Amino acid sequence: MSVLPQYRLSANSENLVSNPTTCKTTDISELIRQIFCTIKQETNLGVQEMSIFFENGKWVLTGYCNTFYTKQLAQEAVLRIIGDVDLINRIYVA
Repeated sequence: MSVLPQYRLSANSENLVSNPTTCKTTDISELIRQIFCTIKQETNLGVQEMSIFFENGKWVLTGYCNTFYTKQLAQEAVLRIIGDVDLINRIYVA
């Protein structure tokens, strides 16, 4: 049984482990940085403690925000960058 590595880069971390078979680019850290910058711009810094990683064959987006609209903006920003892939949006609306 093989264990797939996870992508993980959060606002507080620069550590990244990658599984490039799920990405359109070979530069995983640049892809993650692009996602973070796009979400920050699209939501006007509306998502706090944001993290994105790859787990069990799916991308997972976490953090919290004030509105469902901000959560949706973040999700759409990710999908524009990574394409039509499985994404679990675990951003909590407080």
